Amino acid sequence: MFVGALMASVHGGAAAWHATGGAGAAAGAAASAAGVVLVFSPLSEPLVARLGRVPAPALPQTTADLVRDEPQPPRRAVYARVVRAEQFLTGLLGGAAIAAASSEGVLAADGRTSAIVLLAVLALRFSVQARLYPAVRQRRPLLTAGLRGFAAPAVDQLIAETHSQSPCPR
Repeated sequence: MFVGALMASVHGGAAAWHATGGAGAAAGAAASAAGVVLVFSPLSEPLVARLGRVPAPALPQTTADLVRDEPQPPRRAVYARVVRAEQFLTGLLGGAAIAAASSEGVLAADGRTSAIVLLAVLALRFSVQARLYPAVRQRRPLLTAGLRGFAAPAVDQLIAETHSQSPCPR
């Protein structure tokens, strides 16, 4: 959970930096945050393996290494590290999904062709990426971000039509 909050705050900080750096548009900040998510989300698995300190098998370099029988690390220690790495992965995927879902709403409200294309790429990326993970706790945020990306233009259009039909009393 901590890793997810950290991931979402880093993406939000990058978007805020972009918005105050002269771009000025919320869509530009959302696009930069979405771009960061798209570029760095494939790197989450190797990062998690290093953060969780999951032991990797040593590959033999010579024929003498093939014959030598190295002792295996304790099974409980490996299991504990894998569980920790899986928790990191769940947090990273959740944080990326939160950052992407918040960007998708802003991109849908922008309505430009480039924003809609980026929205479609985000939705497809998260929907396809969800197939890679067998655990529901890792699939759920990715599928939610993907479905939000597909539904965002329709919801934005519905809100715009509702506001245009009923005038707000002031």
